Amino acid sequence: MKKAIIIMALLASCRTPKKAEMAEMVKNKKFIGDMWETIYGAHALKPNVNHAYGVYQPTGDIENDFTKFTMLQGGGKSVDPYDNANNYKPPVPDVDGSWPHTVHDITWPFFCTWAPKAGIPVTAQRFYDMTEDEHGRMVDEFIKEGLSIFNIKSDAVGMVYLYTSWGSGIGDGIMGNGRHDYGARDLMDYYRQFYGMTVNESIDTAGEYITFFNSLVLRREQMKRETSSWHRYNVNWSSGLAHFHRIMKNYCKS
Repeated sequence: MKKAIIIMALLASCRTPKKAEMAEMVKNKKFIGDMWETIYGAHALKPNVNHAYGVYQPTGDIENDFTKFTMLQGGGKSVDPYDNANNYKPPVPDVDGSWPHTVHDITWPFFCTWAPKAGIPVTAQRFYDMTEDEHGRMVDEFIKEGLSIFNIKSDAVGMVYLYTSWGSGIGDGIMGNGRHDYGARDLMDYYRQFYGMTVNESIDTAGEYITFFNSLVLRREQMKRETSSWHRYNVNWSSGLAHFHRIMKNYCKS
């Protein structure tokens, strides 16, 4: 929380642009969060890291970019024993004897929830052999349902809350249970507590981009506050948020 306050204080120390001025800045592709993006995003670009999402460029299709970003972020199959998803593996291992808990950034519980909605059979081997097309079909269903449930006036801002649901594992549904589960509902409550207004009220009052950026800053603080694995994954998680900003900011209109 302290870092979020410091960041907001630094931003406020410069004269806060009025909503009309901010719209003009956004139109000219000038974003106050670019420094935040640079600081946290540098990790993905290191030669020994080389995360593919770090060089991905926006295509003009926000839903496609969300889908591609999550797939690149996942980087294939994961058997990381320290990941919480390791507690929720498929019932049987892969044919090669390995036992991945995540494929293309999709966990087994996520697969069990969204594969049927995308017309994909729920079997362990289908999970392990997941194609890019199948990944995309599940994410399409996830985006469609999520944006409908969130009812956020901005798709760009809505994507932050989808990304939050994605990262929280959606064990309690797409909104989460709201009891410090670091899900979307929890982040919406956090936003209301921190800024004294709802996300949609913030869009109306401060503009689309400011709400988008503030949500990302609070998302990072939420993860730091609520997750027991912050000490292990904070560099990668922060990098992901920074590059999410780099891509999705382009869809803010005000």
